[in-house]
Amino acid sequence: MAAESAQSVSASSNAPPAAVAAAAAGSGAGERRVTLPIEGMTCAACVSAVEGALSRVEGVSAVAVNLASETAAVTFAEGGGRVAAMRDAARAAG
Repeated sequence: MAAESAQSVSASSNAPPAAVAAAAAGSGAGERRVTLPIEGMTCAACVSAVEGALSRVEGVSAVAVNLASETAAVTFAEGGGRVAAMRDAARAAG
């Protein structure tokens, strides 16, 4: 996946995690949903890698990564620090 290693979560690196989380809409009791921009995805393997990494973040209950729009919609349990963990997981995915 050398070509796919350029992936990053751009808005999370420019905006504080709390700002991204504040923009998230509630999707259920005790859950939040946030859409994160993911840059540099070029193929289905990228999508799979990012989905897997985000789904392993504690508290995440659903992940939908869209290659065309370069975004990840993530549903997660309310609580501090999860958006930062999502950003880090997406970066680590490659």
